Amino acid sequence: MKALKVNQGLRSLKAGAVALLALTVLAGSSGVAAADGLDPHGEAMKALTDIEAVTAILDQSSKLTESGFSPYKKAGHRALNALVGRDDPVYDAGVGQSADPTGAIPRLQWLRDHADADVWGPAIEGAWVNAMIAKSHLKKAVTADELGDFQSAVSRALQSLVVALGSETETGGLAGLKGALSMTDLAVPADARVVDGCMVPPAAPAYGVAGGYLTYVALPSGDSSVSLPTTVGIAKVSFEGGAIELRTAALEALPGLCGEIEKTVDAADGAGESDSRAAVSAN
Repeated sequence: MKALKVNQGLRSLKAGAVALLALTVLAGSSGVAAADGLDPHGEAMKALTDIEAVTAILDQSSKLTESGFSPYKKAGHRALNALVGRDDPVYDAGVGQSADPTGAIPRLQWLRDHADADVWGPAIEGAWVNAMIAKSHLKKAVTADELGDFQSAVSRALQSLVVALGSETETGGLAGLKGALSMTDLAVPADARVVDGCMVPPAAPAYGVAGGYLTYVALPSGDSSVSLPTTVGIAKVSFEGGAIELRTAALEALPGLCGEIEKTVDAADGAGESDSRAAVSAN
């Protein structure tokens, strides 16, 4: 199979895959909603949005040119609100309501409680720990008496939040939210079709999952334009039959996961007839 390496910043391409947003077959751990109606993928995406909102608020606070201290502290508390949610005692609606009243830390806590043995558990644990550290620094920032102390505390909070966000190419505890949403089945929406991630996709659209890791997203080829989930880091693009296979970095990061994905011919179906099934070659 020929594969074309592409920039990880790839976010859209021509494909008849509007149907990607309408996958209907439930499968895999990420395809099961909890009894409270929440699902891991949805909670992780909201936590990611919350933490990105926190970092944006803190970045904006560093560009303030006010002579007084109060605008800086208010900005810091707005960031703290987005991190902890309205049910936390430190939440202060007086400085401005956060876009998500639940907050990043409660969503990460929910994910911790529902991780079980999922491979994304360590990444979420790492994200939660660093979010809690950031909370501690922001609490110091909003109670600081001097602008210099405020800025130092904000800087430390931002460092922790960067680690909480993680990287699309990392696995394990340092992967953070971005790594979990890029290379594990946490990236799979609750209503998505999940197929064997070590096999050539039998149909598209579909998410390929192997051992809890997302190995590819398969899209049907066509003339329509589709935007990919921004959290999925694409390492390679392969064109196979009527499908476009968007490979993640999981196969490179975990070389023993699958081996090489390739099509095979089933002799029982007749000489020269292509079989739709796939085999995984040994490393």
